[in-house]
Amino acid sequence: PHEYCCCAIPLQNYGIYIVILEQLTVSMVAGTFALTTPKLVGADLPSFAPWIFAAICYVTAVIQLVGFLAVKNENSGLYRTYTRVNSIAISAVFGVGAAFIGIAWAHHSTSVSDCITEYFTAGGQTENDNKSQTMCKIFAYANEGILTGLWALLLFVQLYFVLVTRFYAKAQSESHEKYFSYYGASAPDDIMLDERPAGDAWDHR
Repeated sequence: PHEYCCCAIPLQNYGIYIVILEQLTVSMVAGTFALTTPKLVGADLPSFAPWIFAAICYVTAVIQLVGFLAVKNENSGLYRTYTRVNSIAISAVFGVGAAFIGIAWAHHSTSVSDCITEYFTAGGQTENDNKSQTMCKIFAYANEGILTGLWALLLFVQLYFVLVTRFYAKAQSESHEKYFSYYGASAPDDIMLDERPAGDAWDHR
């Protein structure tokens, strides 16, 4: 019932390569952005937050290489291990992301103060100035809202792809079981010549 991963792309085998590549790309991009983008003035986070998040993202990216190897070699045991470890890694990415977003919301007032200091104090305005307060509150809420919305969107997409990797694991196991039922050492011997009765005109014995 789960023959396609998305956009009518067959799950066997191009589809699963696309899914693993997507997870590899998203992990690498998210980790790199966490380290290279400027500090968000409207989101107050600990200085170590980007490093922790990036480290987990890069570990998740490395795990995708194991997935590629398992699919390429049709190693169902390694692939099942990949799906379990990958699920844990992606859960860790979104868990850490949710924790940091929660911290950003909890430190909303600090974000507003930092914004005023960064953009308005140099112009002679203070934290009590209504204009600076209003602008920075909007700026902080926008940053926190965008982070939350992006987190929710990526969570939905990645959960779907994690399910797809599990669908593939099930299909791979069923395919291997079917193959060995026909060609394995325990497969039944159904060759018609062996079933012919003795004395058959076509029996060479």
